[in-house]
Amino acid sequence: MTSYAAHASTTPEMLSRDGSRARLRYELLLPMAGWGRGLGQAYAEACASLERRSDPERMRVAVDRIMRWTGLEKRDAREAYRGAILSEAQEEADSAYFRRHRAAFECWLPDGGDVPRPTGPVVYATLHFGHPVLSCVFLRRRAGIDVRPIIRGLDDANPMADPKRAWGQKKVAWVRELLDGAVFGVDGVSAVRAREHLLAGEAVFAALDVPGDVSDRTSVVDVAGERLRFSTGVVALAQMTRATIVPMVARSGRRKMIVEFGRPVSAAVSDPFAEVFAELARFIRRFPQEWWLWPFVERAGGDPEARGTPRHGEVA
Repeated sequence: MTSYAAHASTTPEMLSRDGSRARLRYELLLPMAGWGRGLGQAYAEACASLERRSDPERMRVAVDRIMRWTGLEKRDAREAYRGAILSEAQEEADSAYFRRHRAAFECWLPDGGDVPRPTGPVVYATLHFGHPVLSCVFLRRRAGIDVRPIIRGLDDANPMADPKRAWGQKKVAWVRELLDGAVFGVDGVSAVRAREHLLAGEAVFAALDVPGDVSDRTSVVDVAGERLRFSTGVVALAQMTRATIVPMVARSGRRKMIVEFGRPVSAAVSDPFAEVFAELARFIRRFPQEWWLWPFVERAGGDPEARGTPRHGEVA
């Protein structure tokens, strides 16, 4: 999913420039992390340490943005960026573990009784943050909602190292299984199917922080003095179907996944993307250590500030 889709999503590709490192990470270390939560934590810590050392310029961009958005001092902003790298690696490790331990996964999902359920079609909108992909599984399996994620494929248009792609494809297959195959792609046929699903009063799930360079439909929002461009295809879909957009994020907890929701926004307002992103930005400021895309968001009218545009591969 893009954006989370099964997040197979792809954020900073820390090893894309070095095939041997990518093989070490995704073919050896990550499978080992699947044997225990403690091993997964060690995997995430190692990835965070390597990533920060491997790209000082990327870290500079991320730290500067964190300081502007949150008001943190430089030292705390550096620690938040380390946490963001660790968050993505922990998501990988959790997925590897739960693929092997289905009973543990079912216990880790929280109760779904508090999920907002607006009348009519709903778009659950998330971020590349914490646990984007498995939060959709939570909506379907715990809240009993017929929600279907919009998944951006792991193809050549979604560049990443081959070992990471192979891992992502296995993860997407696992998530499809958890969702009973109920997913949408980003092609024209899938867009029609997603629209029909919403018009029937059901729900879709997608990430809203997909950079604008991967879509023809974009919107610009102002955050802390920065004008940033994001893909807005899913918001256009919400407008066409008069859906309610429910912002949500999920984080990894030791015993349970932690899921939080923002204020639902009607797609009929004048600028639904800006309103929904403002809700999601509240979570980014509260938990800067959970958002994976600090160095990768695209400034309006220019190239992404950081070099080596990442990958986006999952929840669209």
